[in-house]
Amino acid sequence: MPESPSVARKKNPDKGPSSDSTIPFEQILRSGNELFSRAVGALGGANSLILRDTLKAMGSGPDRLTADELGVALPEIERRVRMLMQPQAASDCMARLRHVLLTWEP
Repeated sequence: MPESPSVARKKNPDKGPSSDSTIPFEQILRSGNELFSRAVGALGGANSLILRDTLKAMGSGPDRLTADELGVALPEIERRVRMLMQPQAASDCMARLRHVLLTWEP
């Protein structure tokens, strides 16, 4: 059975409720390879977590992203982006990401 929040706070009194769940944006960019950095640039910084979390769900990560993995992840990335953005903005965002993928040369 999960512990109550008050028990969890007593075990870690120095940590706030969100201290483990926040990651600085710069750390996300530094953790990725060149393709990941370009993909984040195409998506925009606010959507970098969508990319990172989608890769994580696939069993990949920012440091080892390949063009093939990005291509496989595109439908899921698009689904997540469309949930968070207005239709035209999401279309523009995904067009930039597809452009990065199609023009990628390792």
